[in-house]
Amino acid sequence: MAEPLVSLKGLTVDFDTGKRVVRALHGIDLDVAKGEALGLVNTLDILFDESRRESLSRYMRRIVIARDAEPAYRIIQRLRATRLGLAAVIDAQRKLIGIVTAEDAIKRLVQSV
Repeated sequence: MAEPLVSLKGLTVDFDTGKRVVRALHGIDLDVAKGEALGLVNTLDILFDESRRESLSRYMRRIVIARDAEPAYRIIQRLRATRLGLAAVIDAQRKLIGIVTAEDAIKRLVQSV
């Protein structure tokens, strides 16, 4: 296996809210290769979670995977069918290129008319 692009070992993150210190992450180990997408995490979910979940994977949100050559109308259909607002765009080698919102795809579709 190639050297990871990002490697986290034992990561712990605390935030001071002004009223108290909130432990957002504790003991996280994670290796990510270049272009690899594991999932989408909203940092606000972590900050405002009272239960203090131990695993970052519990905060991961589902995301639609779209190929870079996929037509905008098809991405919109898939996002609506899954009731999600974001799609990860990947190339032919399944490497992450970027993230597209439903609004971005609609703009692209309207501009092409």
